[in-house]
Amino acid sequence: MPPEEHRTEISNMIEVPAPTPWPFVTAFGLALLLAGLVTSLGVSVVGFLVILFGAVGWFRDVLPMPKEELVALVATPTPIFARSSRKVDHLQPGAESHRVYIPVRVHPYSAGLFGALSAVSEWRSSLVSTDSLPREVLVPGQSTGGCSPAVFG
Repeated sequence: MPPEEHRTEISNMIEVPAPTPWPFVTAFGLALLLAGLVTSLGVSVVGFLVILFGAVGWFRDVLPMPKEELVALVATPTPIFARSSRKVDHLQPGAESHRVYIPVRVHPYSAGLFGALSAVSEWRSSLVSTDSLPREVLVPGQSTGGCSPAVFG
């Protein structure tokens, strides 16, 4: 084979890493390891062993020389972009049937903080008052807030 043909044949090829299942095995081991955190220690141990098995297999594929294969390049046609002659009508804010909301007034962040603090204080005061508590929660001898025990039972 003449050198020109060999160069042309190689210029249409690229080197890519050879396919290997070891990254998937390693990822499955990691999933088992993390699933073992919520299930049992045995699942984590199996996951760790699968990670080691996958990592050793992966490194044996890559070291000392990476396995590669030649893949032929396929020429992709350049896309043709045709410009449209149609125009888009832009809606103006406030026009009829336009769903735009422009706030009249923007409230400061402190308004939200004050609202949260007032909600917490109301919640705490409702816990302290005995009017809203059921009968089972009341301590014997505690005031029922003017209501008779018949109201609770």
